[in-house]
Amino acid sequence: MPGRRRREERKAKHQRIAEDLARLREFIHAWDPGGLIAGGAPENELDSEGAQVYGALTSEAVQSEAELARRIAAIFRRTFDSSFTPENCADVARSIWRWWQERTPDQS
Repeated sequence: MPGRRRREERKAKHQRIAEDLARLREFIHAWDPGGLIAGGAPENELDSEGAQVYGALTSEAVQSEAELARRIAAIFRRTFDSSFTPENCADVARSIWRWWQERTPDQS
């Protein structure tokens, strides 16, 4: 039965990751940097950036809302242009950080 339990744990972990990525998509779409989503971009247009934000959160490289804003700015600067600063990423960082902190510890 240990093999079955490991499979069930992996499946649950993958489900949590999928839910987290879907929630990050919601935050990023609501923010809609550059108006891409409003302009008709595909639903998955910003998923790569969302995955990078998720990676920063789960690696524990981000320990504060301010650091998250810096990370988000860096991610979007690499993808788009230099107009992304921690200051103009602060609102989305605040929303994501609050959500992340409210999650139960075993969800990461």
